Parts: sequence; C-alpha cells; structure tokens
Amino acid sequence: MKQTLAVSAASMGAVSLLLLSAAAVFGLVPFGDRNFVFMDACIQYIDLFAWLQHVLLGEDSVLWSFCRGIGGNAWPIFTYYLSSPLNLLVLLFERTELYAFYHLVAALKLVLAAGTMAVYLSMRFRHAIPAYAVVLFSAAYAMSEYGVHQVINVMWLDGFYLLPLVLLGVWRAGTRQGSACLVISSACAMIFNWYSGCIDLLFAGFFALWEGWIAHEGERFAWSAYALFLGRVIAGMLLGVGISAITFVPTLAGLAGGRGSVDWAAFSLHYNGKWSAFLTGQFWGAYSDKGRVSLFVGAFALFSALACFFNSSIPKRWRRRALVLPAFVALVFYWQPFYFLFSLLKVADSYWYRYSSIAIFLLIYLAGWNASRSRRLKALCERKHRLALVCLCIASLADLWGNFGTCIWNLYPHDGAAAYASYVRAQEAQLAALRSRAGETPYRVNQTVTFNMKPLHLRANYNEGMASRTMMLSSYTSASSNAQMRFFDRFGYRQGGENMNIVNTSFLGTDALLGTRYILTERTFQGLVRQDGLPLAAGKAVYENPFAWPLAFACSSIDFDGLTEEDPFLHTNAAYAQLFGRPMEVYHLVSSEGGQRDGQPYWSVPATPEGQIYGSIRADHDDGTAVLVIDGGEPQEYLRWNAPSVFDIPENGRAQHDIALRSEHPLSGLRPQFYRLDEAAMREAADLAWSRAADVSLGKGTAMIRITGRAGEKLFTSLPWDKGWKAEQNGRDVQPEAIVDALMGFTLDEGENEIHLHYELPGWKRGAAVTAGALVLFCLLLRRERRRSENVE
Repeated sequence: MKQTLAVSAASMGAVSLLLLSAAAVFGLVPFGDRNFVFMDACIQYIDLFAWLQHVLLGEDSVLWSFCRGIGGNAWPIFTYYLSSPLNLLVLLFERTELYAFYHLVAALKLVLAAGTMAVYLSMRFRHAIPAYAVVLFSAAYAMSEYGVHQVINVMWLDGFYLLPLVLLGVWRAGTRQGSACLVISSACAMIFNWYSGCIDLLFAGFFALWEGWIAHEGERFAWSAYALFLGRVIAGMLLGVGISAITFVPTLAGLAGGRGSVDWAAFSLHYNGKWSAFLTGQFWGAYSDKGRVSLFVGAFALFSALACFFNSSIPKRWRRRALVLPAFVALVFYWQPFYFLFSLLKVADSYWYRYSSIAIFLLIYLAGWNASRSRRLKALCERKHRLALVCLCIASLADLWGNFGTCIWNLYPHDGAAAYASYVRAQEAQLAALRSRAGETPYRVNQTVTFNMKPLHLRANYNEGMASRTMMLSSYTSASSNAQMRFFDRFGYRQGGENMNIVNTSFLGTDALLGTRYILTERTFQGLVRQDGLPLAAGKAVYENPFAWPLAFACSSIDFDGLTEEDPFLHTNAAYAQLFGRPMEVYHLVSSEGGQRDGQPYWSVPATPEGQIYGSIRADHDDGTAVLVIDGGEPQEYLRWNAPSVFDIPENGRAQHDIALRSEHPLSGLRPQFYRLDEAAMREAADLAWSRAADVSLGKGTAMIRITGRAGEKLFTSLPWDKGWKAEQNGRDVQPEAIVDALMGFTLDEGENEIHLHYELPGWKRGAAVTAGALVLFCLLLRRERRRSENVE
C-alpha cells in the first residue's frame, strides 16, 4: 500500500507541475487573465457556483429556489452541476474571484485523475509496471484530450477521476478480492455527478464482460465462473447506485417534467465514421468534433498501447482477444446504437463524444499491460540506462505539456476574469441600492443585458438571478421545466431548445403579469419610469414598471386552458380578459407594409408615441444567419439560437419605423406581427390586481399568502406550480390548482384566507428508503467478505 500511495503522489505531483508551469507561461488565472471559463462555463456554471455560495451560507434552499427563473426545483441543478465535495472550496472565494475558484477545482480534478489512475495501474497489475511508467501513464490519462478539453465542463471531471477506481472495483469484486472499492466508487460517481457517473457505470458493465473473459487466462473457459464474476460486479454496482438513491431518485423525479425523456427519434442502426478511431487526433491541440474523436494521450502511452499487440511476452491468445477493444472503441463512437447509449439516450449535439474518457482509459489500460510484461521498459530502471530513463520522462512530460499549452493558446479566452469581477461589483452595488429602495414586498426583476452580451453575439448568462439571489425571469440549466418554458413561449419569451427562454427584452404585458416590478436595461421603453439615484451596471439603469401586478390577487377565473392563440399578443389579451372577467386589450395591432429591398424583406411600421411598439417575425424554421435591423441601427441576431421572437422598437421621433431582416439564405413562411402596448389598459389591469392583492411573503422553499376572499373566488399567483408543493389553507390540506401546469392558483374561502406553502422534494422518501436498504446490505456484504477472508487465512 505504501508503494501504491507513493507512486500515486508522484503522479499527482507530476501533473501539478505541468499545470502550474503551463499556467505561468501562458498566463492562465491566477497568473494572467486567460481562463478555462469558456462556453457553458461562462454562460452557466460560474453563476451556479455563486448560487452554491448562497446555499452553503444558508441564504437559499438547495431544494427550491425562487431565484431560478420564476422559481423551480433546484435539486437536479445541484446534483448535476454542484454536488462534488470539491465545490465546498467555493466558500474560500468572493464572487468576484470565482474564475480563480473554477481553475482551482478543474486543476484539482485533473491531479486527482492522475492519482486514481496510478492506484489502478499499481493494484490492477500487482506492481508489475515500473514506477516511472505508472507516473507517465497516469499523467497521460489526466492530461489527455478529454482531461484538457473538459475543464470547461468541470462537473464531468468527477467521473473522469473516479473511473479508474470504479474499474479497479470491477476487477477486485469479480476476482473475490472485496466489493468495497466497487460499491463506494460507484456510489461516489453517482453522487458527485450522476451524468458522468452513469457513463462510468455503463462502461464498467461492458468492461466487466472483458475482465471476466480474461480472468481465467490459460484455463478452460467456464460459463459458471464467468457468470459468478459478472454477478459479483453487477451486485456491487447496484449497491453503489442504491446508496446514491437518496440523491439520484429525487433528481429523476425533478427531471421528469423536463429533460428526463428519451430521445428515441435519434436512435438508428447507422454507422457513421471510420475504423481509424483508435488513432484519431493524436497531435497537439487536437479536439473531438462531430465524426472525429480525438484520443490524445501522448506518444509514450500511445506507442506502449500499440506495442501491447506485438509484445511476445503477452500470450498470443490474450492479444487476439484484445482486438475486441479497438473494435469496441470504433463502435462506441461511430455506431449509432452505442453512441445513443453512451449519450444516455439523449441527443448530444455539442461537446462531441463527452464519454471519450472510456477510450482514453482503454489506451492507458493497454499501455499498462505492455509495460507490465515489457523487459525493455523494466530494463530502463537499471543504473546503466538511467540517462535514457531521464530523457524518456522529460520527453513524455514535455509532450503532454506541449499539448496542454497548445490547447490553452488556441482555445481558451484571453480575457474574462477581470471583466467578470468588474461586472459583478457593479451589479451587486446596483442591486443592493435597489433592494434598499424597493422595500420588503416581494417583486421580480428583468434585464435586457447580461455579462458579455454583445449585439451580434447574444449570451445566455441567464442564471444571474441565482448568482445575485434576485428573483429574475431568466434561467438556463439542463433541468428546466417544460411547462414553464411553454408558458413563457406562449407569452412572447421564445423557448430556446430544452434549456431556456430568451429574455433579452422587456415584454411589458408578460412582465406585469409575473409581478416584474423593475427592469434593468440600457434602452428606453415607453411607459417605464427611470429610478434616479441608483447606480448604473454594465450600462444598465433601473426602471420601474408601473404596470406590475402583485404576486397574488383574487380574480374571476384562472382557467387558461382554452387560450390557444399562437400570437403572443393576442394570447396575452385573452389571458388578461380571462383573469379580470371583461374584454381587455392591452395590445393593439399596428398595420404595416412589407416588401423587398435588395432581395431582403423589410416592413414599414407607423410610429405610435402613445405606447411601446413590439414586433415578432415568425418563419417556417430558424435560419442561423439572419439579423434584424431596426431603423438602420446595429444588427441584432434573429431566427437563430438564443435570439428572441418578440423585439421592442424604440421610439426615436420617426414617423415610420423601418424593420429589415437580412439573411444569407432565402427565408420562407415569414409572418410579421406588430402591436402597440395600450398603457391605459395596462394601468387598469394593474389597478384591478392591486385592489384585490394578497399579502405574500416568501422564504427558502416556503411561502405564506393572506387575503380576504369571497366563497368560490379564485386566487391567481405567479408562483410556479410544482408537484412538490404542499399547501395548507385555513388549517386544512389543499391541493394547489395548476394554471397550465406552470403557475399556482387556489379557490378561496369566504372571509380570511391564510395559505401556508412548503416545498417537499419529490422522490426523496423513496430515495432515502432505497439508500437505507442498500447501506444495510452493504454492511452485511462487508461482514460476509471479512469472515470469508478470515477463514481463508
């Protein structure tokens, strides 16, 4: 064990040295402003880590957050993005220092990957691999293409460093050396990040087929022994998953209303790729892309893996069997059933081959087999070959360093950390001043600009509400509510994929309905009132929305099910009329004239100073290249990912507004809509809502509503409906009514109504019961194995 720990520490030290020296040379945080916070790391993860700080400090609930869009089950967010124990280090950093925190955690996970791989190689091959080779192979695993490129998806790196321990557990459990390693590593993989954990365990099942096949090398194959090997492995993995049930079962329940479905349309029997997958991408800076997987592990590990098939010290029978491993690699990346399976039955159209860690592992595994039987590699440990050994180590580590440096130079941004810190300081100052002025009545906030948003490249930094503990409308996670996204889409905030709604403007009719009292914007919207004396943040001033409704009020009806208008303007009109029991048009159609200019469509829309004008241009499909130009101004992305559907047309003194749509491709099925906001109708609706307003107070996963009602009257709330809400009205249990499965409503009693709401995480009781049972079985298993070991001795 001391030898194993020593070589593991040496491996972690080697990777630490590579990372630190590369960071210093290439100016990575904290030595410079170049950073790993790229793509989704910038768009999502940094703000989620800021939210984790609030949770750990007791300022928000890990079960439910009203700061996640209009509110939502936060548990799937925690278990997918944040449940790694290394994330506790976030408490050591200020929000302005989260880029440095992110780098620290990413580096620690790569260092751990080297350590766990060293443990695997040492124990699996019974210390037959020279110590220097274990260090070089372990460093190659950590600094492989997967490790270097997935630092931008830091939560998947938990599965990366746990994979060697899971597979060590497979060998030990299958060969009756004990199940503890497999059970504990499987449980940790699922708890730390269930997504990468599922990939680890799925591969472990396949790898167990291989390990069981070669377990009786030189003996006659026995199906009974093979079945017992697989049975012990499966039992260990199931126990590990069972122990994780207290976190995983509630996660599945939370995903059921969002991305928990299976994308069967993506399944086929096609093979799309080349059988060269085993060697693809073995050059500095290589990365995986569609149809091209990169498995860079450095020259030493690669050539050692290939040499395994030509090493005469390894039995020929074993080498013939081992040919199934490169075949498996080719199939798992390029044959659609395997690709679909390892993408966990979902369409994976970004971060290609996010499970390529399994092939990286196989390369190191084969390299380990060769090194354990190679006389030449062992001979390098002799004194007379010491110089050659030193040269080999330096060259191998330099190879890994060069690849890492090339990736840093080519892929990772030159800036961001300083800009983020400046943005956060300004945002926190603005929101603190706003809270001081706004008082205690709960309200929502919307904003038209987020961090790093640029006119021609919109950014989806929609988790800033969670980061700043502010009830904003926006949210972008992989655990969104389909019902909420459909609700927003129908009310003008376009749904973007399966993750978010595009909230880059202020659609005042919807903002008012949801109790959005303040708008943070760099633009001017007719009807909003600028709040003087509050600081600017990223060019955004604070505007009050005089039309905002309370979060709950008594009304005529909460039946939205019959509102089927596709037009978001008419849909909003119908919703207002339904709530207040009278015809109410808050949007009026504005006539427009359209035509072609230089082969591109345009519309002329008359100005109406009486109220804000909005437009929406629907098409048969997203274009991907289209931009919208309003009155000759700066182009805005349109008809593409992260672009809005409804847009505001600023009042600028023109008699006619010119709306042009430009695209590299012909556009078909264009359906323009232009409407004017009726401020008088909006004011009337707000007055009616506030005249019957309820007193609402919100806590961490709790709410209290007080209102005087009439028998049979309805209570409309813009609090989100969820099956986890438990309600007590005037001392009796009631079931909240679902308003199009997105918002909560109630039927009021005559007189005083007091409604207590608390959130109970769906599935946690079942998960806790399974975890308790699995822990009992695990203890019994350990006891049985200890007795068997004592009897053998």
